[in-house]
Amino acid sequence: MTDPKAERIPFAVELAPISMGSLPEPVEFTRLFKLGIERAYAVAREELGPNPTAEQTYALHRTMAKGFDLAKGYKSAFEAGRKLFSELQAELLADAVGEQDGVPNSNLTIPDAEGDITLKVGSSNVHTMDEEGLKAAVAARVIGHDRPETAGSAESMSLTTFVRDLVNGDTTEDPERLGEVLAEALMTGMDTYAELGSFKPQVSKVREFAAEVARAGDDPLSGAVLATIDTKRKLDGVTMTRKTIPRKRR
Repeated sequence: MTDPKAERIPFAVELAPISMGSLPEPVEFTRLFKLGIERAYAVAREELGPNPTAEQTYALHRTMAKGFDLAKGYKSAFEAGRKLFSELQAELLADAVGEQDGVPNSNLTIPDAEGDITLKVGSSNVHTMDEEGLKAAVAARVIGHDRPETAGSAESMSLTTFVRDLVNGDTTEDPERLGEVLAEALMTGMDTYAELGSFKPQVSKVREFAAEVARAGDDPLSGAVLATIDTKRKLDGVTMTRKTIPRKRR
């Protein structure tokens, strides 16, 4: 263990508003921080004597516990500062090269004597779905499509036509079957909607459904299905790397 009394430890370290340059290098800061802890502990331990009782150590344990919590808090503070630096770099990069949906338009390399800094933009698409519009499109598909038992026959008809004829008495079908027919239509609609995704609609399956509707000749409805998809870019972060520049011999 380093002798904690061998070196004077600064009482406080000043932080500049933006640059961390006034802090010592991380290795030196760690050394000074640990040395300060060891020094304070050695002084307090000496005051306790060689064989303190458990009760006599309580006060020092409380002090060290507070120090532990404080160090843990500073760890979170420095991590928050690191995250903020990254966010501010992304903001500055977007101001310099332009942006779309908050995502910088290009990468940037900054020449630096200690090694060139490269800011690399990472992004991905974020899809949001108009679920109510999609449900309406599925419902329109179900009520406008030929009923399965009549499809391909000379008497093929849509659910809308079938229900209208049933209500008006223009069919030999039993009017009591109306509830059954509507229930079947609801189940068909729910099954069709569920096939578009797992709990939440999936973009690829919604597009497949739009193509199916278009193949059936209903291009406007196909367009309504596709209109439920809203795609925007999301910033995943800006990665910084530094390239070491070989120093020339003089």
